[in-house]
Amino acid sequence: MQGTSVSLRNDQVSCIRNLAIFDRWGNALYARSDLPINDPSAGWDGTFRDEVMDPGVYIYVVEVELIDGTVRLYKGDVTLTR
Repeated sequence: MQGTSVSLRNDQVSCIRNLAIFDRWGNALYARSDLPINDPSAGWDGTFRDEVMDPGVYIYVVEVELIDGTVRLYKGDVTLTR
């Protein structure tokens, strides 16, 4: 799955403190801290333990620090397609 990842792009974000991806049963598939912003290669690439995940809906939880120092938590879903 080359050139595809889950990452965050936003001019108001100074850093990504935590990013986690879960399957529909709540199993953690990806968790990283202190990710660079605006760098797709630093996000989730759609794999788990070096295996490509099936297309479907996955849950994300991301904690970001904004340029004004405010910390925000966002939750939602992302659809993985092939």
